Order: sequence, then C-alpha cells, then structure tokens
Amino acid sequence: MLSIRDATARDTAEIERMVADFVRGHPAENHPRSSDALRVAFFGEQPVAHLLVAERDGEIVGMAQRSRGIAMNEDFPGAVPEVRVASVARAAVYYEKCLGFHWDWGVEGIGQVSRGASRLFLTDDAFRGEGNTWTPGVIWLNLNSKAEVDALYEAWSSSGAQIVATPESKPWNLHEFTARDLDGNKFRVFYDFAWELPERGGRKDDSAERENARTRL
Repeated sequence: MLSIRDATARDTAEIERMVADFVRGHPAENHPRSSDALRVAFFGEQPVAHLLVAERDGEIVGMAQRSRGIAMNEDFPGAVPEVRVASVARAAVYYEKCLGFHWDWGVEGIGQVSRGASRLFLTDDAFRGEGNTWTPGVIWLNLNSKAEVDALYEAWSSSGAQIVATPESKPWNLHEFTARDLDGNKFRVFYDFAWELPERGGRKDDSAERENARTRL
C-alpha cells in the first residue's frame, strides 16, 4: 500500500539517490549535491521546500515538494506566454489549422489563441514596436501519458504542422516530440515517465519479453 508522509533528515540518503536518478543524462548530473548539502537545504534552519515522500511496504519510492514561499490558494491562474510572431493573423491561422488551437481574438498587434487550458498571446511589431529584436521561444506542453504524446504527434503531423523531432523516450526520462510554428517558436510536447521506472516502484516494461514469447509460442 502506498502512503505519503513528510520527509525527515533520516531520509536524506534516499533523497540523494532519487535526485541523482532524476538528473541522470542531464547536465546537472555533473554538479551533484552532497548529503550534507541536501540535509541543510531541506532540513536546515531555512529549508528551501517542504518535502514529501511516498512509501510502499516501508520503502521510499518517490518524492515531491511543496514550496515554503508565500501562501497561495489552489486557484492561482495559469501563465499566458507571449509568443512573438511576424504577423498575428498569419500565425493564428497556422495555430488554428495545424495545431488545433482556437483563434479567440486579435488580427494585428496582439491576439490570443487557446486550446483547452492553454492560452497564448501572439504579438507582432505593431504591438512591440518596429526594430524590436527577438528570438524564437520554446513552450513545453506536459501531457498525461506516452500514448497522449504519440497521439498529438500523429494529429499535428496529419494537419500539416512543422515537426522538428519525432516522439522518443529520452535519457532524462521524458517521452517527447518537438514541433514549431511559422516563426520558429518551438513546442516540446512531453510526458515525464520517471515515476514509472521499476526502481521508483513502477511497473517494469516487459514489452520485449512479451514479443519474444509471441514468436516462440
């Protein structure tokens, strides 16, 4: 049975192990934190966060953190990124036809597109001012499963979206693909599957073994 509790200083070794697992394959792997540093960071006089750990049969299998910052309610609004484009109307048509967004308002200067809980402000030189230099940005979209990532890839590919990279499970435990808009702004669509790994209490991927069984039996 899985249970959640507050982490304590006695859990530092397990926290260190999970942090090391999480950053494996990421540049942060080259800058590890010692047990003492983690203990001070999370259990010292001024902890940076309130840690929770998940236990199954007495073994820690996961962790999460709750910020110790200013108290806020759960109704805190989602962020609305500003996406810089050459033409609001041209970009909005692409977002609508190729990415499945709804063009809510705005033709020149600033406009809005939305899909589900995501809203984006599109802005061009009429809003920012001519000569305002800019570089394309990156927007991350967190989906709920590998299947959802693959399904959105198929949908966007079929509707003519510009695909930069096809779906792949990366060494940093994100299953992701990348698309872009007409102005070079990128969408990295991902699912974080780290919690599914066997060493974190998840189910082992036995698809290869099952396929071998099909060929033998």
